[in-house]
Amino acid sequence: ENEKLLTAAFDNLIGDVITAAGTISYLGAFTSSYRGSLVTEWVEKMDELGIPHSEASSVHTTLNDPVKIRGWKIHGLPADAL
Repeated sequence: ENEKLLTAAFDNLIGDVITAAGTISYLGAFTSSYRGSLVTEWVEKMDELGIPHSEASSVHTTLNDPVKIRGWKIHGLPADAL
């Protein structure tokens, strides 16, 4: 099962990194709902172009460190996916 998960993660790496990098580079100044709509557009465009990505492609799922995120929330940082 771990092999299947790692294979899927590797196969989807390009699209997932495109989404994460775009979010970090371009979307920080916008509201959570607007960021979400733009990421949705990007995912639709990747589908159209045949770029593989995870079903839930986002900066949060690609660069996720649950322990750090919990610490950020404890210190009052926003709980949205950016």
